[in-house]
Amino acid sequence: MRQKSLVKTVWKRAFRACERAMIAAVNRRDKVCQICKSDFVLQADHAIVSRKHLSTFFEIRQMVLLCRTCHGHKTWKNFGTEVRVAEIVRKREGVDFINWVQQQSRQIKKWSVEELENMTEYFKGVATNGGNHVAH
Repeated sequence: MRQKSLVKTVWKRAFRACERAMIAAVNRRDKVCQICKSDFVLQADHAIVSRKHLSTFFEIRQMVLLCRTCHGHKTWKNFGTEVRVAEIVRKREGVDFINWVQQQSRQIKKWSVEELENMTEYFKGVATNGGNHVAH
């Protein structure tokens, strides 16, 4: 049986911890679905997806809390929900931010364990002390 690389295991653990901390920060900040105001089965969602490159994955300003129903509508592009989510972020952060995130989402980013750990600590303080921005 092939052994997992210790470096990959440490990185993946740091990545998941950072992701959980970011989701908790989004929950503290938004508290309810940003579309329908429901508080039932909430999920953090990226307004602009960067799954391929991960460059904007941890950009909390583009994160929006959605209920399961609204998240499903956005995922399947029903009822213009993806446009509504982008509009929520544009109103909150401005059009320059949206343009920046779209540009950044095309860049490849390889997060180091140290960067992930630093962001995890940062996210633990977001919305509890008034902060709401990620420092890259």
